[in-house]
Amino acid sequence: MWGRFCPSWGVCFAALAIAALSAIPASVAVSGSGRKLMATYEFPPLCNCIRSLNAAPFVLRASSASSVVGAQRYCFRIEKSSFCDAKFKCCNGEQVISKIEIDVEPSCRPALLRVTLNGKPASYEFNAQLGVLRLKKINANATTALNTNFCLFLADDSICDTLDTFCAIGGGACKYALFNADKDCCPVGITGLVPPPPLDLKPAAAHSPPPAPVMPPPLDPPPSLPTSPDPPSSPPPSFPPPSPP
Repeated sequence: MWGRFCPSWGVCFAALAIAALSAIPASVAVSGSGRKLMATYEFPPLCNCIRSLNAAPFVLRASSASSVVGAQRYCFRIEKSSFCDAKFKCCNGEQVISKIEIDVEPSCRPALLRVTLNGKPASYEFNAQLGVLRLKKINANATTALNTNFCLFLADDSICDTLDTFCAIGGGACKYALFNADKDCCPVGITGLVPPPPLDLKPAAAHSPPPAPVMPPPLDPPPSLPTSPDPPSSPPPSFPPPSPP
């Protein structure tokens, strides 16, 4: 049959390729339309995933946000899942994390300045066509995976300097997928919002008692008045001389 309709394998392959391309929806074939292309696939694209959070021993949480020179830093931490159903392969107690994927806006590629893993520069791949940020070579085993953290540095002068604009889901959260060594995808989840900074609950410093009021200096006593001279004493009364006998 192939010999009858396809003179050579090269011709057959070309014919099949043309037929496959003609079957792609126009929205996918449009060049530069990464968001439309991604919409054709469920995140993570081109992966067969166990999506339940109960299907894996780990989850990803947003842990902190801070400003650094020229960028906004957003950090995430791998934590233990509250429940892992043993019926799923990923809950066999031997799972590692080899790769993390995040659902991002394709146009935000220039905003990502760098990525760190446990405080050190990390390699990553930003696939703008599919809207996926991939962090490879995580290489965290069942013990070291807990509290593994990575940070994204988003340029201050970019329109994608927040998770609200950088991650496709919006609202300040990010959709993610964890992959094990066998490239099984489990689970798919949402990071949640970056927690606010902790409140300063230190007791207020004791206030010193107010200083005693400054008393005005005593007033000088009024000048003493000169004393009046004593009036002259009256002369003793004079009596007439006695009359002669």
